[in-house]
Amino acid sequence: FVCDIRYPTLHFSHAVYKYITEDLGKPVILVLNKVDMVHPTVSVSWKLYFEQTYPDLRVVLFSAFPQQQKLEENTGRGLLKKQPVQRAGWAYGAQSLIQLAKCHYE
Repeated sequence: FVCDIRYPTLHFSHAVYKYITEDLGKPVILVLNKVDMVHPTVSVSWKLYFEQTYPDLRVVLFSAFPQQQKLEENTGRGLLKKQPVQRAGWAYGAQSLIQLAKCHYE
């Protein structure tokens, strides 16, 4: 599954998860995308929610730009502005995600 971190419960299907894990017996990876657009505590909270609700689910945080910039909301006007943020390695980039998938399914 790939879900937008801003509204992950709208994109995640419990029925499809159940079908994949129970009927097919396959592992499932949930990629929470666009983590660079929310505060890190929001990302961690959603990750914990999905891991606790779906114990057989592997959850990864993904950012297309894990080491570059973060969009933060300008609370005064509700506009988006770019502000550089140092990443601490909490989000996967494309190459890391590919490596994770290879390890998980081999």
